[in-house]
Amino acid sequence: MSKPTNFSISESLEVVWEAVHQWSADIQEHRDEHEPTEDDVKLAMNWIMDELGYDFDESGVIVNKSC
Repeated sequence: MSKPTNFSISESLEVVWEAVHQWSADIQEHRDEHEPTEDDVKLAMNWIMDELGYDFDESGVIVNKSC
């Protein structure tokens, strides 16, 4: 995925989700008790998306719920 362009919220969210998924895979191997849990980070991301009015469509693409 490329970096977010034109101040696009959906593209920025995709970049963060990509990082969360990579981090999630990495922590499976190297668990640190002081790191936030995967569920905490995903919950926070879902809350942010909900507050911004974004969600995943049926194919997993981030979309604005008001469109």
